[in-house]
Amino acid sequence: MSLRSKRIVELASKITCLDNSDDNARTSQQASTSECTLDDHNKENDGSNNLDNEDGCLENESDIEETEVLSGRDYSECSDDDPTYIPEEYTDRDNILSENVQVIIEDKENNILVEKKKRRSSAKVKKLSRKRIRNTDQWVDTLAKKGLDSGIEHENRKGKLIKARKIGKGCASSCRFKCRDLLVAEKQESIFKDFWELGSHTRQWDFVSHCVKQVNKKQVTVAQNSQSRRKFSREYYFKIENQEKRVCKTMFLHTLGISERWVSTALSKVKDSGAVEEDNRGKHQSRPNKINEDVKEIVREHIKLFPVVPSHYTRKNTQKLYLEDGLNIQRMYRLYLEFAKTMDVTNVASSRQYRDIFNGEFNLSFFKPKKDQCDLCIRYTDTDKGNPELQEKYDSHITNKNSARSLKDQDKLIALNNKSIIVACFDLQKVLVTPKSEVSIFYYKSKYATYNFTVYDIGNHKGYCYVWHESVAKRGANEIGSCLWKFLDTAANNKNIQEVIFYSDNCGGQNRNRFIFSMFQLAACVFNKKITHRFFEKGHTQNEGDSMHAVIENAKNRQQVVYTPEQWVTLIRMAKVTGTPYDVTEMSQKDFYNLKKLVIGQNWKTDEDGQQLKISKVREIVLLGNPDGRVDFKYEYTDAPKSLNIYKKRRGRPSCCSRADLQQLYDKPLPVDKKKLDGLLELCNKRDIPEMYHGFYRSLSYNKAKNTTEETVNNEETSTEEQSE
Repeated sequence: MSLRSKRIVELASKITCLDNSDDNARTSQQASTSECTLDDHNKENDGSNNLDNEDGCLENESDIEETEVLSGRDYSECSDDDPTYIPEEYTDRDNILSENVQVIIEDKENNILVEKKKRRSSAKVKKLSRKRIRNTDQWVDTLAKKGLDSGIEHENRKGKLIKARKIGKGCASSCRFKCRDLLVAEKQESIFKDFWELGSHTRQWDFVSHCVKQVNKKQVTVAQNSQSRRKFSREYYFKIENQEKRVCKTMFLHTLGISERWVSTALSKVKDSGAVEEDNRGKHQSRPNKINEDVKEIVREHIKLFPVVPSHYTRKNTQKLYLEDGLNIQRMYRLYLEFAKTMDVTNVASSRQYRDIFNGEFNLSFFKPKKDQCDLCIRYTDTDKGNPELQEKYDSHITNKNSARSLKDQDKLIALNNKSIIVACFDLQKVLVTPKSEVSIFYYKSKYATYNFTVYDIGNHKGYCYVWHESVAKRGANEIGSCLWKFLDTAANNKNIQEVIFYSDNCGGQNRNRFIFSMFQLAACVFNKKITHRFFEKGHTQNEGDSMHAVIENAKNRQQVVYTPEQWVTLIRMAKVTGTPYDVTEMSQKDFYNLKKLVIGQNWKTDEDGQQLKISKVREIVLLGNPDGRVDFKYEYTDAPKSLNIYKKRRGRPSCCSRADLQQLYDKPLPVDKKKLDGLLELCNKRDIPEMYHGFYRSLSYNKAKNTTEETVNNEETSTEEQSE
């Protein structure tokens, strides 16, 4: 049993004990009532007794695996791994105390270093939640109370204007304490201001109690046979020039702008220890429907059972996490009721209480963010148009968007009429997970990932799918480039085809990097074709290839149960019910190549003008496969092309291009995260996954040692390296 399960069992037993103790208390109280004498029972007319009751690639929605469990590992996969990127800590998890702790660090030589760091104080951590936290400071009652305690002009909760406190006229000049000589106008203003700036009745009572002394009365002025109601006398003091100076009652009250009742209340609040009681007006502890803290803890633990993934897709501007598709709060609550029943928890939270905890304490969402709207366009719309820098940036942005669209439309018309040119869009679909089912226990387990890379031939209206799963390969530049090579080697490997034009989004880790460009150069040489790669403007990457993802998603929603990746392949093949079905290729490890080997000895740093090549800003690149290694590129669609010699660093004659330059990327199946595999095997052992599919999951291997996987061997540096360029 895991530590979390043990914790939940302890909480459940604790709640059961509390319920039993409450029942016992009520039983004993009822028993004692029944033993009362008849006379006592009839003292009251009714004869009753009262009992107590009660939410990267920054533009690719496929860059994140839906069910990758947060277990302290790096969230990014393949070339999305960033050695310099440290995921931000999620503050809805364990709070960190402010202590000095020892942090163990392992350097590159495997030497263990110990570094002392001071942990952050939990008080300074801003808590993130799914919904906006209510701002009680801006409530009408709160503002009215602040205005009242500060003595300023304000409106009460009924909208009535309450005037500000002010200094009174003071005592007469004949006062025996000579108050007017002691308290000049400036000093009165200072005392008045300091008193009301305290802003709290408790602190103001404390101020008054220290300035007023109660002493035994010295004389009685009533008739001889009368009883004096006065028990003591009061002396009033102000601190003037670090000395206590006595003043009369009138001057004291007028200086502070208060009544005598203020003084009586303040003195009555002083305890025997000298401390002043808190102001408890409007406060009470009578909350019969308040949820038990242990019940809340079980709700929190239940929510934490669901696998979540970080928003790597938009990791620059959000810390929201995402739950598996198909979940919602009501379904989670029904699962919670089943969970509570299996744990023998009798005191359960209501649907409203469960929702409040989910919305108020967790920054979770049920869907992946989609970049249907451009961040820059929204910022421009919502911002004052008088900003010249923003205006210039927006104008350039719109120009690039229109240029990319116009070029694609022109290429599309050419491809429809000229079969020697292929125009295609490509993208990686959102991760497909297995097992997929409506069984409740499946929601608590991490799923096995299947990847689907799509290429849509716009001129021929034909879609190509390249499918593999996570033990076959990852999803970085090597994998994307290998799928594109497969497309060029099969679908586009026709003597009549002279040029291939690709369009894609700007994902640096998968699409816009030197490994993909180097593969295109080799393909252009081997297949004797001109290859052009253009990139859409960020935030406006919608294209014809999105229709493939939509069709597959619709088929996925119709299919309630999927147990293995092979079933995803079948589903994709049958997804398109009209027209030509998708051409689906199951990728094996022999189909994936190490494209990093291609760039060894190549120049992707400086162009022929000696300027640094900024790959992250390239909008178009043309590769002819020339033996001299010339590559043309543009930073803007309207610019004249610049040239780059990728063989600049090589000595002697450039070698002939050949398929032999491609080396196989993997030589054995990739291991799966142990926690994920344990969860899948548990589903097999409990027969939640049918026995006929057990062989696939039992054949998977796992990482035996933490942080010693092969994930950093292949193409993991791509995202950081290319984006920095």
